[in-house]
Amino acid sequence: MSGTAFSKEQYNRIYPDGIGNHYWNHARNRIIRRFLQRHGLTGGRIMEIGCGRGLVLDFLRKRKFQCFGVELGDADPVPACRDFIYTNTNAFELPSEICQDIDTVLLLDVLEHLEDPAAFIGEIRRKYSAARHLVVTVPARQELWTNYDTFNRHFRRYNLAELKALAGEGKRMREACYFNHILYPVFWVYAKFIKKRGTYIKAPKGIMVGLHAILSLVLQADFRIFPGYLRGTSLIAVFALSEG
Repeated sequence: MSGTAFSKEQYNRIYPDGIGNHYWNHARNRIIRRFLQRHGLTGGRIMEIGCGRGLVLDFLRKRKFQCFGVELGDADPVPACRDFIYTNTNAFELPSEICQDIDTVLLLDVLEHLEDPAAFIGEIRRKYSAARHLVVTVPARQELWTNYDTFNRHFRRYNLAELKALAGEGKRMREACYFNHILYPVFWVYAKFIKKRGTYIKAPKGIMVGLHAILSLVLQADFRIFPGYLRGTSLIAVFALSEG
């Protein structure tokens, strides 16, 4: 698992200060909140494994979610979350009393970095045995693969069937759906013809903050309006961690 930790360069390129105002992160935070609300996961304690600097954590905590995070790498947490994130820490080496107090686990754009995601989920079921649900987001559709995926050491981009298979047998999968549908043709053109995306994400400033907020509203509407089986650039799912 140690090989999955981000380098300082990757943290700086992907999580610069103010990146929460970027349309993709701005919309993703709100889509995750809506998804948690849809499945009644607003109460109880939430642990985000692989939380980075804590962008989602910060957003959810400001909206009264009891969220905590653990990050394998040497991330610099956003100021409001410094007391709620365990950095330089393996999620499976936290004290048992912490793990056993968690109701929901978040894996937000983490599984694509793992060579054996099924084993990782199995370890979550073992270590966080009191948790009832696992909420996952992943980049979608292998045909959208570019240098951006390579730079971030992704093993794959998922389709709906592959993500459902990770839930295991029985009725563990509660829901899985694509989102960011309207970005799919843009990403497809990049992957098919341009072949290259920038690996440095800039935080919007000035008037661009307002423009990104408008674009975020479009993506949030996209999530509400389009059916989840239509192809998008990302997937979100909730698994049951136990059969009960």
